[in-house]
Amino acid sequence: MATTSSPNDRIDSLLPPGAVDTVPYPWLLVDHSGTIRFANKAAAAFFAGERDTFPGHPLTVLFPMLDWSEVARDAERHPKGDLHKATRTLSGAPGPDAELTIAPLRSVDQTAFGLTVRPCTTAAETVRSFLQNLIDALPCPVFYKDSDAIYLGCNDAFTRFLGKPRYQIVGKDVYGLSPKDLADVYHLRDTELFAKGPAGTQIYEARVQPADGERRDVVFYKANFTGTDGQVAGMIGAILDVTPQKQAERRLHDAIESINEGFALYSDGDRLLLHNSRFQELFSPWLDGEQLLGMPYEAILHRLVYGGAIGGIKNRGDAERWLTRRLEAHGDASPRPTVQQLSDGRWIEVREQPTAEGGIVGVLSDVTELKQQEKALRETMERVRFLAMNDPLSGLPNRVAFHERLDEAETRARREQSGIALLYIDLNGFKQINDEFGHHAGDACLRIVGRRLLAHVRESDAVARLGGDEFAVIIRAELGVIRKEADSVAERLLKALSEPAEILGSSVDLGASVGIALYPEHSRDTEELLHHADLAMYEAKSQPASCHRFFQGPRSRSA
Repeated sequence: MATTSSPNDRIDSLLPPGAVDTVPYPWLLVDHSGTIRFANKAAAAFFAGERDTFPGHPLTVLFPMLDWSEVARDAERHPKGDLHKATRTLSGAPGPDAELTIAPLRSVDQTAFGLTVRPCTTAAETVRSFLQNLIDALPCPVFYKDSDAIYLGCNDAFTRFLGKPRYQIVGKDVYGLSPKDLADVYHLRDTELFAKGPAGTQIYEARVQPADGERRDVVFYKANFTGTDGQVAGMIGAILDVTPQKQAERRLHDAIESINEGFALYSDGDRLLLHNSRFQELFSPWLDGEQLLGMPYEAILHRLVYGGAIGGIKNRGDAERWLTRRLEAHGDASPRPTVQQLSDGRWIEVREQPTAEGGIVGVLSDVTELKQQEKALRETMERVRFLAMNDPLSGLPNRVAFHERLDEAETRARREQSGIALLYIDLNGFKQINDEFGHHAGDACLRIVGRRLLAHVRESDAVARLGGDEFAVIIRAELGVIRKEADSVAERLLKALSEPAEILGSSVDLGASVGIALYPEHSRDTEELLHHADLAMYEAKSQPASCHRFFQGPRSRSA
């Protein structure tokens, strides 16, 4: 078949000439006639000659005992280089003895072929081949450089990672393979590693630009190696792609940052593994700017309590007791929330749960607004109860509250075998005060009576306004003295109420009639006891002057 170029020209295109120098072992390209076309630097060094002197000379110059015609016939019979190798032991050539591996290398149109000749003469070469095969078997990218940070070699995974053949990697530095912003980082790290000396190691996270064009998150594991002189001769490194883990971490970070509450995760050793910014904000300024990750939980508590964050802490003793209680609650990791007031008035609710790994996860909420609402509701309910149980005019308990107090007193008296005196009080001349001075004067009169009654009874006694101008007092005492005690209190109250009162600028004379019924002497039933006291009050009211009377009727059947 006619051709426009010589077979030797086609051999020139079998492999880019610059690629031969990237091969770390002696390598030759020979045409179909047995003439050397190319020799790499390793071949020139191996055969102790200048590489430029080899092209154009027959291969037999280097291997005089080689029968080239036999080699050519073998190549014709076995045209596919990956299926045929001839190994021969030769001698007589310049340099050391060599064991040649000759493999066919044909041009695409099959019109010309060449032969690669690889001398394998030493055990070191065998070891190097074994080690290359070994690192090629590793799934992660591996590379090694000389002491000038020039790539000496790599494995197949590294070539795939960068998307470049090995001959485009070996002999270059990081600036020849990576964008400048990444190369600057790699160069700085290499310099730092070499500065660590023969035993230097290095682990760090970085970003790389692989063949697919998408930058990846990786971890570099690197170590220096030494030469025969014990000095650093270079480094070897491996790359672990952690992009999926980093993406998961970023998703987790975004997730916990989206939580409006504080989030904290503690290890089984009770050190803080993870937290969101809200967690730190809740305790600002006491933890503002603190590097909390890895800090023990107890150390965080110490910073808070001794930094003045916790409300109600007045001295070191208070602080130690609070720490003990909080550590115990944290150790239990009870789902029951703990609520703590801070020194700035805010309230923080802490909910904690144990994890399957033995750690603790905590969620912290600012419940200040809720606590304020609870307080307002509680105050409203107390106000409603006060209005429901108290007379709005005098401020004394009303009839509803009076009956509750009387029932409570009866229950306690029955349990303790003690007595009760019920004093039923009705004002004398109250209608005249209303008629003469008006209802405002009557209201003022009722308020004065309430104050005087409270001033002349014991704290344990109960005073109530039953309605209109009627009041009641409940007295408790031992059975043997209850009548005497009731008589004494009634006298004090009548004396107090008989004193003139200044009402709307006028002096008004007051007076009262008091009826007294005793428990259990007059009845064991509270409703009947009140009725008996009312009857006794009417007996007193029939007298011409203010006085008190005990119930004189027979005991009720309920007694």
